[in-house]
Amino acid sequence: MNAKRIPFVLAFVLTATGCGASEMASAAPTAMPASAARSEAAPAPQTPSNLAAAPPVAAAGAKTAPPDAKKGPQADNPDVLVVYNGDLAMIVDDGKVATTIDRIIDASEQVGGHLAGRRDGAVSVRIPSARFHEALEKIATFGEVTHQSVSAEDVSEEYHDAEVRLQNLKATQKRLQEFLARSANMADMLTLEHELERVSMDIDRMEGRMRFLRDHAAFSTLSVALSPRPKTQPIVVVDPKAPPPPPRILAIHAPWLDSLGVPSLVAN
Repeated sequence: MNAKRIPFVLAFVLTATGCGASEMASAAPTAMPASAARSEAAPAPQTPSNLAAAPPVAAAGAKTAPPDAKKGPQADNPDVLVVYNGDLAMIVDDGKVATTIDRIIDASEQVGGHLAGRRDGAVSVRIPSARFHEALEKIATFGEVTHQSVSAEDVSEEYHDAEVRLQNLKATQKRLQEFLARSANMADMLTLEHELERVSMDIDRMEGRMRFLRDHAAFSTLSVALSPRPKTQPIVVVDPKAPPPPPRILAIHAPWLDSLGVPSLVAN
């Protein structure tokens, strides 16, 4: 292969395997035979036999059963990737902070989660996103909740975009490998190998990003901060009509104080 043709070849490969070309190729309609087109254009007549076999149609205005909100969107649609992050603050009885942390870890493990981190008075657990709300409601019953917040981030579009880019990069990698196998010029081979290395690094980076999104969408994070319940203090009720207590006089007696007239001053 001539060295002057390498830039043209690379430009052709990158253009032909770009996102636009891939999406156009996947969206292109398939040619349909004339007989099949005629069969679709002319639907079969509705006879009593096929009317009886047809599935029942829901009546207008009929309500369908809503999906279970406790399971999260991933349980009904696996293509939806939602990352949940929850923060919970609660008060527990004095001396039960460590015990409550153990209960939180056990509750997360019962739904398929695991411990992410633990310290005095706080714990962080990873919970399957499909059962995040279920675990959150159960953990909230372990104490008196003083603060609760949940954030949800939909990363479905980012993941699907990365998937399309990964397919295009792999197609580019394959074409470059084919050109490299047919190349007989050393300069051409070095150029193709350099471009092939760059594409391979982009593939590794894209696969890592997709793996990160999958892992974070599969397990969501719940952080719980616990504090002991403050001890109650006795309330002293003072009667406003009661006379004030008499002043406390320091009882100190010394002969030299008598000579100075201190007893008379204190008595006044």
